[in-house]
Amino acid sequence: MPTITFVGRVFPAYYQISLSSKTLDWKWGEEDLTLHFDCRVEKSIVTVACTLDRYRSEYLVEIHRRAFDIIRSAINLAAFASGVGYSVIFESVIDTSGQKAMFVAQDLSLAQLCTSFSLNPQPGKASIGEMWDLVISNLAIFQVLEDLIASITLPHHVPVDCARAIERLRNLIATPGATVPQAWEEMRNALRLGRNFLQLISDTSAPPRHGDPSYIPGTTTTEIARRSWIIMDRYLEYRKRGNIPLPATDFPVLAG
Repeated sequence: MPTITFVGRVFPAYYQISLSSKTLDWKWGEEDLTLHFDCRVEKSIVTVACTLDRYRSEYLVEIHRRAFDIIRSAINLAAFASGVGYSVIFESVIDTSGQKAMFVAQDLSLAQLCTSFSLNPQPGKASIGEMWDLVISNLAIFQVLEDLIASITLPHHVPVDCARAIERLRNLIATPGATVPQAWEEMRNALRLGRNFLQLISDTSAPPRHGDPSYIPGTTTTEIARRSWIIMDRYLEYRKRGNIPLPATDFPVLAG
């Protein structure tokens, strides 16, 4: 049967932790597949192998999601018991043919949504240096970015982290003393956002925010991340333009 294996490390590197190996099965209902995981942590080297009856390349995202959750649960227990802020990352993946390649948690489609500034100097575009000045001068904007970037590396955090990020932006835009409905309206007007564009983010985040562990499809979390990136990019444009509502000529209203 095909096997996908993720290999990574536990940090801080100073500690060399080893944990009991673990095997378990997870039923992937959408594809009618059972994923069999074999997990090991030896001297801070992490190996998670997933064996399944059939494999397609598009399965990798879901396999990674589950493999990362499983190994993080063990590392988090070790952190809880020791009081050490352990973290874990996967650095490589071994595919079904045995080929090993670098692995990075990423969603390159999100990069295309950043149009408010550029990593490399471009005429007419703000630089990362200009945006850096903005972020380091405002803790709330820093926190928005923290929430959004966590959603790349921790897929299950997408609904809650993205919703919290959007609410932070709402509070940054709103007039002091505005009610919550007024604040949402000011945000929609400033960034040219339709109510339904925001609704998916807010509605999907409600159950997990209140401790409901119900399954949320990957297609939904992907769309939430996409919308959140667009909203953040529009907010940066709004700040670049002196906190003036975005013009309709350049920024059509985003419907749901």
